[in-house]
Amino acid sequence: MVGDLALVLAKNKNIDKKALRIAGWVHDIGYVVNPKKHAEYSLKILERYFIIDHVLRYCILNHSTEAKPKTEEGKIFQLADKLYLLNPEIVSFLVKYKKKLSREEIAFFENNFKKILKLLKNYKFM
Repeated sequence: MVGDLALVLAKNKNIDKKALRIAGWVHDIGYVVNPKKHAEYSLKILERYFIIDHVLRYCILNHSTEAKPKTEEGKIFQLADKLYLLNPEIVSFLVKYKKKLSREEIAFFENNFKKILKLLKNYKFM
């Protein structure tokens, strides 16, 4: 879904849409090694098997809310990654299990929702 969201955001832009699609599929595979540094590990895993161009590398390494992407693809991918948290399945999960979530888990979502709004305010869609 992240790749699909990125393509929607990039619809009228002349940028590398193929990299956005690929990044959507692979940007989080490093979670299996290290959740906190998953972007770096995602890239290491991919580089074992593929040649990764600079656009895809930049999307993978800069999709966290703390990153400051400099390319248009990076900005779009970062926003798409965060908008994914508004996925109906995730929202339904939060509503259903809110009482069972830890304070840290609730804080994670609250913090990310605030960051999504900030990213949306700063993003120029046209």
